Order: sequence, then structure tokens, then C-alpha cells
Amino acid sequence: NIDGERVNGIIDDYYAIKQAVDKILNTERFIFPIYSENYGSDLNDLIGQDFDYIKVEAERMLDEALRADDRITGVYVDDVIKADNDSVLIVGTVETMFGNIDFSKEVAEDDE
Repeated sequence: NIDGERVNGIIDDYYAIKQAVDKILNTERFIFPIYSENYGSDLNDLIGQDFDYIKVEAERMLDEALRADDRITGVYVDDVIKADNDSVLIVGTVETMFGNIDFSKEVAEDDE
């Protein structure tokens, strides 16, 4: 329960993988010693890169990060949108054993 800042109850199947996707997307890889080197994403490496580079690398980075979980069977980036002068919004779908999960993730970029 993120809003209540509490850990309680048990979830499984769809809701568990949905929570795992959110956690992977919001955990920077190699920063937290409690996670293995395969956990988290490298999306912060896109910060400061130009828009064309982000469009090319976003799907590869997300696929690599999310497919570390064996419940995930596919990762598809539907769109990379320039959100404002210094960020892009990556929108896509994660295909899992329990159903598809839509996601969006904002990444800052250089405004040159």
C-alpha cells in the first residue's frame, strides 16, 4: 500500500507481476546492494541523451530490465513522446504469463 506507506496482505499472479514491473521500472540498476546486478533498469543512462538516441535505446533497455523476471514474455514500446523541453515519455506494454500490463515511464533528456 504505497499511499498508506504500509506493507500488508498478500498478492499473487497478475497483481504481483504488476507490482514487480513497477518496481523494476523505478529501481535504478547497480545502485542498491540488496539487488542483484540483473535487477532494475538502466533508463537513467538515457538522461542527457538526445531524443533520437532515447527512441532507439528505450525498448532495448526496457526489454533487458523486465525480461530478467521469467514471468514476463514480451516488452513492447508503443511510443516515445517528447513530453516537454527536457523529458520524454515512454509508453508501452509488458506481456506476462498473467496478462498484459500497460506502462509509462518519464525520462529526462538534454534540451539542446
